[in-house]
Amino acid sequence: VQPLASSSAGDELGDLSREFAALLRRLADYTHYREHLASRLSHELRTPIAIIRSSLDNLQLSANAAEARVYLERAHAGLSRLNFIFDAMAEATRLESAIASTPRERFDLREVVGGCVEAYRTTYPAARFVATLPPASVAVMGNPELIAQMLDKLIANAVDFALPDTTIDVALVVSGRQAVVRVVNKGPVLPEG
Repeated sequence: VQPLASSSAGDELGDLSREFAALLRRLADYTHYREHLASRLSHELRTPIAIIRSSLDNLQLSANAAEARVYLERAHAGLSRLNFIFDAMAEATRLESAIASTPRERFDLREVVGGCVEAYRTTYPAARFVATLPPASVAVMGNPELIAQMLDKLIANAVDFALPDTTIDVALVVSGRQAVVRVVNKGPVLPEG
């Protein structure tokens, strides 16, 4: 479907034409979002469910109380992520509004990234993860659940496309007032389209 051509005229009809074209673009974006919601939901939920499942399986096999506590904490963290996803989807009609309406808090990004990587090691036992984290905590303002969701997507893709016997490198780099999280794997590049 071709977008509606807008007029470049400087009069009221040109303004109206541009407004209609912008409205139709937003409507097309929203329709596209809704059409792909089910596949996005499936993708969003796959990793937290896998974390819970593997933690509970390991808990069942564990005779050590300290190990059992770690697996229970991971299962609870996975459940918390699922709950957050369900709440965000129920309250938001668009991804932008979900992010904009998510409450911000001060949290340690190093702790969130490190905790996620530890959970991924259990969830994806065939994959090899290398985490490079700064020695000190990294205080940021934001939402730790959204960071975990972002990492879940990046890691799921890295695991799916990593070549055998290669590592998936997760790095948190701090430079001044900027923190950058990188996920790098060796594998095929994305197609042009």
